[in-house]
Amino acid sequence: MKRDEQRNATRQGLAEAALGAFLDRGLEAVTVEEIAAAAGVSPRTFFLHFASKAAAVFPDHDDNLHDFRAALAALPTGTDDVVGVCDLVVQGVRQQSASTFRRRRYGLVHTVTAVRDVDARTDRDYEDAVAEHLRGRWGDDPDAVLAALVVANIVIGVARAALVCWGRDGSDPVESTRRLLDRLLVPPLHGLAGRTPAGRDLAGQGLGML
Repeated sequence: MKRDEQRNATRQGLAEAALGAFLDRGLEAVTVEEIAAAAGVSPRTFFLHFASKAAAVFPDHDDNLHDFRAALAALPTGTDDVVGVCDLVVQGVRQQSASTFRRRRYGLVHTVTAVRDVDARTDRDYEDAVAEHLRGRWGDDPDAVLAALVVANIVIGVARAALVCWGRDGSDPVESTRRLLDRLLVPPLHGLAGRTPAGRDLAGQGLGML
């Protein structure tokens, strides 16, 4: 087995062991030593992969974020930038919803504060990625920066809420994400496409209320 494959297998093994134990007995009742033993590694190995018990149920965050940034960079120009981001986020939610592991994890996000805090930190990475992408399309004048941050917070916030509800009650996160984004972002923010030069006046494109 190649080194990267071994690393990923170890991380996933630790994550599965941690998630199962947390769901059975609660995060506070489970020790790192127990998680490591269940995965067949040492506690030291656990901390080479994860900074905390709660972080252990997010083994794929770095890889997923890397792929998300690459997908953002590949979005075509000349189309509505907000629509492109929304479509990409819906696609990501669809991929998440195909995973039983992630469904169980989002059940913990709903009930366990420490896991919810880690989830919020990972979501900020996605918000930053969206905001950086949009600033690259729209420019760095204050209105454009504000618009990019608003869109990033709305889009990732909607996806996160839909996934948490999925973990709690099984509601369809893809349908929920698409429906809410359509209602929240049309109008006014879907008009913020990269069709005019950086530094343009955004107030006439739906941002006057900001």
